[in-house]
Amino acid sequence: MLEPKHLRNPPIVEAAIALDVTPPINFEVKQLLKLKPLVFKDYPVDDPISAMMSKIDFKPDGQTSTSSSPPTVIGYRFFSSDKLFVAQVRPDVFSFSRLKPYTTWENLKGEARKFWNEYKTIVSPISTIKKISLRFINRLEFTLPSQTTDYLTHPPRSPSELQGFVTGFLSQINLHDAESGIDSTIIQFLEPQTKPEFASLILDIQVSKQIDYAVDETRIWDTLDLLRAMKNRIFFSSITEKTFRMCE
Repeated sequence: MLEPKHLRNPPIVEAAIALDVTPPINFEVKQLLKLKPLVFKDYPVDDPISAMMSKIDFKPDGQTSTSSSPPTVIGYRFFSSDKLFVAQVRPDVFSFSRLKPYTTWENLKGEARKFWNEYKTIVSPISTIKKISLRFINRLEFTLPSQTTDYLTHPPRSPSELQGFVTGFLSQINLHDAESGIDSTIIQFLEPQTKPEFASLILDIQVSKQIDYAVDETRIWDTLDLLRAMKNRIFFSSITEKTFRMCE
């Protein structure tokens, strides 16, 4: 495994922190709009998050019918002025993202913590936090012809008896670390080519921990540091020396 270090050119296209919470009984989604005056200075743009439910009925004659309910607002997104920070808030989930270009972990965690402090004043009293998650989506771009083994340590491989270039793949590995209680999901896939001479690999790393914390506990942020350390172990174990040199 390569030694984890800060990269000057990280391939991160999105880094997200998420907290699954327990909202008070009868909390209404529209109450989240009370956040607007609290965060407007730094997050002046907001947008509703909508969901729509579809129903498929199977009839005795083998025919089917489909019906859909009108879209329902389930939360809101708040964007920073430059659209690089995005907070997604629902009664049961707080999510905070940094889009490309990624800067530092301290910057992401610090901004998330400021927004979280405003969120919990609105949704309060939240009884507990049930889950803490991190997700880092990395895109590795390279020119063709090339092999995925040049960039990833453990990409899917075709049978040795077959010849030709790999034009697409998707793999997912789920891990549980018994010592730390951290669950990890590692997804690797090759994006469809938009130009004949270029290809993009996606390395999507998700780490999470089931917990039972009070909303004001400082160990929320200590646990996020532990999750980040696991994410780094996975990332630097997954890339080759060539990829490392591209990013440093």
